[in-house]
Amino acid sequence: RSAAEALEVLSRHPPDHFALVLIDVRLGDQNGVALGRQIRRLSLPVRILGWSLLAREEEVSWFRTRGSGFLAKDGLSSNPRAFVDFIRRAVASGPDLRSPISFVIHGHD
Repeated sequence: RSAAEALEVLSRHPPDHFALVLIDVRLGDQNGVALGRQIRRLSLPVRILGWSLLAREEEVSWFRTRGSGFLAKDGLSSNPRAFVDFIRRAVASGPDLRSPISFVIHGHD
């Protein structure tokens, strides 16, 4: 919903409560990269994944290099299983939170 709400929710729980934070690059109150930076500064043991339909290259690059990966929304509504599989892989990919993962979901014809 908003960056402020995300930070508030994260602050109410122990540091290891969440395994993954999925950030839409186009948040209403703040850019998703800015939120990712704030979460990274908190040193929480979470994967930070960005996702968007219309992200700029520098935003995608930040999530791939400073976050844990990026997911393009292209075709998401026609392939929800691929999205679920991507999230499962992200959570199960081990303790190296900086190991990038990247995945593009394409729609089916």
